[in-house]
Amino acid sequence: MPAAGMTMRVGEVNSLQESAWDRLNASKSLGTEATIHFRDIPWPDMPGHGGANKVVFYALEAIRHPRQTDGPAALRRLRMRWHPDKFIQSWGARLASDDHAKVMRRVNDIAQLINATMDR
Repeated sequence: MPAAGMTMRVGEVNSLQESAWDRLNASKSLGTEATIHFRDIPWPDMPGHGGANKVVFYALEAIRHPRQTDGPAALRRLRMRWHPDKFIQSWGARLASDDHAKVMRRVNDIAQLINATMDR
């Protein structure tokens, strides 16, 4: 279990990433067809804490031990966001061709992490 200070920090990062996803989704609904590069995707990392996928772990723990009633909805959002087929359906046409393979490797890794963690 992370220390309280760390949890707060991860929660803040999660909030920032949700805002980044909101902006990326808004660009899609506004008809913006700008190319998306690997660096443009709000990856669930926590800089400075060796935190690859740390925000996913935080979100999954919150879902597994809910303090709120939206655990199943949060899990569904997480699974939909990082499902490789759904990701391609939403963003594939806009992915930079030279970043496509790198992006999809990372999306697959995150999806596998989510599924493996939730199956425990």
